[in-house]
Amino acid sequence: ERSGCHTCHAIDRYKNWPKPGPDLTKLSSKISKKWAYQWIRSPHAFNADTWMPAFFDQSNTSDPESRKRNEHEIHAIVAYLFANNPEYPAVSIPLEGAIQKGKEIVSSVGCMGCHRIEPRDQSSLTRDTLRREQGPSFSGLGSKTSKVWLYNWLKNPHSYNPQTKMPNLRHLDEEAAHVAAYLASLRNDVYGQAEVPAVDEAGIDRIVLDFLTKSETLDSASSGQKLAAMSRDEKLFFAGEKLIRHYGCFACHNITGFENEKPIGTELTEEGSRPVDRLDFGFVHIDHTRQAWFAQKLKDPRIFDQGKVKLPDEKLRMPNFNFSDEEIEAVTTALLGFV
Repeated sequence: ERSGCHTCHAIDRYKNWPKPGPDLTKLSSKISKKWAYQWIRSPHAFNADTWMPAFFDQSNTSDPESRKRNEHEIHAIVAYLFANNPEYPAVSIPLEGAIQKGKEIVSSVGCMGCHRIEPRDQSSLTRDTLRREQGPSFSGLGSKTSKVWLYNWLKNPHSYNPQTKMPNLRHLDEEAAHVAAYLASLRNDVYGQAEVPAVDEAGIDRIVLDFLTKSETLDSASSGQKLAAMSRDEKLFFAGEKLIRHYGCFACHNITGFENEKPIGTELTEEGSRPVDRLDFGFVHIDHTRQAWFAQKLKDPRIFDQGKVKLPDEKLRMPNFNFSDEEIEAVTTALLGFV
């Protein structure tokens, strides 16, 4: 439920469940392109406990050529997300907030009932503790977004995301300013040390060409009839849209243009009954059982590409959630029960 498996994989018991990820339709008002690039590239570097999985630099895309393509793909995804953003009517903060007062308010009004600042204690994970943790971690929040955005979110969260679970706590302007000041003081500047590589238009061209050749012959696409007619921004937008659909980002997030898309993963409603001979063990040396396959898939979702030669769009694409051994055992047990 927390990882959002049911959003990429249809599971009957989770029909019509809400998406687990934040709304991205007004993203440009919340974060910068640079932060978005680094987050997509390596979410666990910023927050080791995040439920956001890693799509790039995985076991089947860690060779030098694939790493270079990863950079181009992330640039394209960010370009699409930021080009499709309606303006968020944020208001300026009317007064300077005090960090200590904000900390006191956060401690007193129940924020920590749904959020946390410290790393998640893996030893205390239970069904109940997982369900109580409704909101994202506050850790590093000041490095992710601005004090102005935090103030506006606190004043009226539903103006940014009408479907949010976050209640309107009816903060006074002064209270919201104090809390925004405190949350903005919680920093994690790990991304500040990382450089965002420049956009390589030749690399973007190759990605665009790969998608164009799916619907046309190689000759007509490579002749430049469509590619040459595109500007650099149009190429990024085109590639970004195709990649968001390819990786299924819309499954966890509301993204403009993807409101009616279907899940991209295999249905799991009866996965525990799937015949073992229908599971692709590839060249991986593990026991040929459902339990062993599920556990290995959760540990390294792309491992079954090992030893195979595939084009970029043919490679396995399930992201890596960095599950602990205990979490892998729990999810495997659940899957075995889907019969």
